[in-house]
Amino acid sequence: MPLQNYRHRATCCLEVWMTITKQHFQLVQVLFCRACLNRASSIAANGPRLAVQPIACAICYVLLIQLAKLYDCCGVQEILKAGANEKGEWYLPLDPEQVSSMRQTVDKYSNRLDEALLSNCFAWMKKCQDDRMDTMVSLLQKVLQLYAAKVLTGQETEGVDGALNEVVYAEEKDWNEIIKKHVAAGGIAEAAFMEALQKKMESTVLGMQSGSYAQRVQAEYLKEIESRAKTVFRQLASAS
Repeated sequence: MPLQNYRHRATCCLEVWMTITKQHFQLVQVLFCRACLNRASSIAANGPRLAVQPIACAICYVLLIQLAKLYDCCGVQEILKAGANEKGEWYLPLDPEQVSSMRQTVDKYSNRLDEALLSNCFAWMKKCQDDRMDTMVSLLQKVLQLYAAKVLTGQETEGVDGALNEVVYAEEKDWNEIIKKHVAAGGIAEAAFMEALQKKMESTVLGMQSGSYAQRVQAEYLKEIESRAKTVFRQLASAS
């Protein structure tokens, strides 16, 4: 039975995962600092030891900054929290108000929609899949969808590009109706729409780091739109 046919609860999963992550980071921080200090102290002569200490501290600082970025899950955490009810619980499918709240939080953290956030999402998804937390997997997939919708939506509001942007930004369940609406209004034709979509796909693939999470998520999102659009245009053609 499809997951969306049930209403699920996911209580405390996020809090537990965040606690584990923070404790892990604190442990790594303590161990690395201790290793740097021990290494500096192991130099027998005072002169060389004093020369090494600033270098060790500098290296420690740089790596800790990188670790902080790696384990900084606040953006993901806040986006997920925005979709929960007042008790911190999630029910699927999410209500439109909950999705809107998550989307607003994505907008709030727009300056942090980067590889670190995406890598955290995929790491959480892997853990939740291993632990069979299907509800959390679906919620994290929703975060990725909202991310893709945010970064792929252009400024155009008119013509074919405007119609494409409307589809990109919309909920997946609304894609078909939006395409049909623009076709019925005479605003788009299949060839023009698919050409605009192809250009966006090419710019995504060619303009981003190969193999990055950003490229992967955005390309998959656009491929899903392409598949859905082909189905809609095929249905419209057979009905005419």
